[in-house]
Amino acid sequence: MGVTFKLKMRALWWGLILCLGWGLLASRGSWAQGVELHCSQCGKELKGRYYVLEGRYYCTEDMPRCSKCGRRLTGKYYRDSQGKNICQKDFLAQAPTCSVCKRKVVDQAFTVYRDGLVACATCKAAGLPQCFLCRLPIREGGLVFSDGRRSCEYHSHNIVTTQAQAQTYFNKAWKLIARYVSPKITYDPRSVSVHIVDYNLFLERLRNSPNHDDESRVYGLTNTYGPSSNPQKAVSQVFLLQGLPSADALSTMVHECGHVWQQKNRKIDLDLLRSEGFCQWLSYKVNVGLRRQDQVRILLDRDDPYYGQGLQYYLQLERRGGLPAVFRYALGG
Repeated sequence: MGVTFKLKMRALWWGLILCLGWGLLASRGSWAQGVELHCSQCGKELKGRYYVLEGRYYCTEDMPRCSKCGRRLTGKYYRDSQGKNICQKDFLAQAPTCSVCKRKVVDQAFTVYRDGLVACATCKAAGLPQCFLCRLPIREGGLVFSDGRRSCEYHSHNIVTTQAQAQTYFNKAWKLIARYVSPKITYDPRSVSVHIVDYNLFLERLRNSPNHDDESRVYGLTNTYGPSSNPQKAVSQVFLLQGLPSADALSTMVHECGHVWQQKNRKIDLDLLRSEGFCQWLSYKVNVGLRRQDQVRILLDRDDPYYGQGLQYYLQLERRGGLPAVFRYALGG
């Protein structure tokens, strides 16, 4: 009797629990059936399968899609600068990679340097040494020069370090000027000497020059000596900063060739806008001829009074009067 009674009581309890459970499920089902959900896009009542995104309900036809690949945004997604939705896969594919830590830059600001190099906000704020050429923070790799300068990994290739290389680029610069600008721009090799120097010597020469500019943005320098009454007897010393990548070295040498030619053929003492603007214009013309858009962009991006605004003045002068007007103004005529 005792065992039978216990079994009966246990069966009764299970019966009550099952009845209670079915009652709860039934009440929940009737409550859910009483709530009408509508698509946030088309307004139609949602029946069957639907999607929820950012607290909004969507039918299968109107579910928001990635603006790149067209897939439904069922997982994590982002918005671009125009407010368009992008799925995580496409966002990561187009997100920039930090040139310092080599990670995709997601959910933080970043800075773009020259040649398309990128530093995330974390690396930029880390107090790392910087590349002397592009100012990119350096965590590892690259070169360290004897004068203490650093160059990033990207700008450590094909650099000019020897006297022979400097002379070669100087000679090449004159040939390119004759080809892309005018064969009338010539010089006497006997009156010019070329020197490649480290930053300490370059800085010393630069500070002794009456026309020195922002030290962090100058990579070449020409000192000319001789009687002011007879410029044809002048001699020039051209200094190139050691460690420049080949494209920068060539662009700098073209600039310095302009100074050599101006000082030999000038009619008056030249002010900074007249001299630096012409040399920037000369470098611009050669780089356009070589189709080196990265160097052209560097020249055009400067907005300082002598280099940047000087280049713009000469470009306007060329449009109005052609090469004769440019040469006449460059020599003080």
